[in-house]
Amino acid sequence: MKKYLYLMAALLVMGLAFGVTTKITNNRLTVTYLNATILEGLETINVGNETPTTNGTSFVVTGTFNTANSNGHGFTDEQLLTLSDGYNYASFDATASMSGVNDHDHYNAFQARPYYNVIGNTTYYRMYYSYPLVQSGNVTNLYHFEVGQRADTGGAVTNEYGLYIADLINNTNQYAIYTAGSDDLSYLAGNVGIAVTPDVPLDVSSGTDNTVAEFSSTDPNAYCKFTDDTNSILFGLTSGTRFEIKDAGATSRFIFDTVGMKMGIGTAAPDRSLSIDGAGSNTNVHLFNTASGGTTSDGTDLVFDGTNAQLRNRETGRLSFWTDNSLAMNIDSTQEINMTGISSDGNGKVVCIKADGNLGTCTDQPGVGGTCTCA
Repeated sequence: MKKYLYLMAALLVMGLAFGVTTKITNNRLTVTYLNATILEGLETINVGNETPTTNGTSFVVTGTFNTANSNGHGFTDEQLLTLSDGYNYASFDATASMSGVNDHDHYNAFQARPYYNVIGNTTYYRMYYSYPLVQSGNVTNLYHFEVGQRADTGGAVTNEYGLYIADLINNTNQYAIYTAGSDDLSYLAGNVGIAVTPDVPLDVSSGTDNTVAEFSSTDPNAYCKFTDDTNSILFGLTSGTRFEIKDAGATSRFIFDTVGMKMGIGTAAPDRSLSIDGAGSNTNVHLFNTASGGTTSDGTDLVFDGTNAQLRNRETGRLSFWTDNSLAMNIDSTQEINMTGISSDGNGKVVCIKADGNLGTCTDQPGVGGTCTCA
């Protein structure tokens, strides 16, 4: 009761000076000023309503605001602060302490849930609005919204969300996050997952959709760039019809023309189904499999040195030539050549070239592989 007497004395002075009226009824203090009623009772302050709230709310603003061409505020902090070293200030500080043994559903340090029933159009309907002004001095870091790191001394949290956005519904356009500045940067230090829990810096899942990602540009050429600690490459679309890979100097290294169905390696202008430019060195196509091994002494090479063309079988085996889906000629590992198809009426009619370079004939019927005894 004593605290009310001190407050009454202060309000009485205000009443004499500013027209504030006060009264105490049933241990409740009522303050009225310009048709606004403030009631302090049961640890609750009501603005605009003499009936105390019973839902555990400590500060309640009620009433009707219908002034045209004006801004109304349920709470306004207009203090004039003179800051000095080590001085911190918060217009609103939620430091509630919770205890107990029962389970409960939620706690909201700040809750925005206005009801919109307007006949007409509202341009901006914001739950939170940040518009700071820096008119002088220097601000090192300006945060419009910051989620600080917890300083736990115990307890456990199963899932922590720095920012959680529920499913947006019933809108023409739904933007979970929208940035309007084309030169603004977005920096994410951790892994990013789109429709998937990420385990790499960028993890994207399309679910059942075949298109995992889409990149577009208003320029005729559109490239993505990959860079490691030393080099970089560009890959993307050239002239709208050609998939291309370029080196760091923007020199074309691989191209596939989706219209002409031509592929180029080392050239930007393929004129065959497959065009390869060795760029001053031997142009070499190396064919091998796991059985042969993949070193330079394994498999088969097709080589062009700028003047001469070579077909090299580096294995101990035959080099065979087929036509019309049939074997026409073999060159075996002893460098003997045998050909089929010259005659098919028996022994001695099939010509073979012996290891000494002389011609011979098969002394027996050529086998399935085209081999025979060359005499």
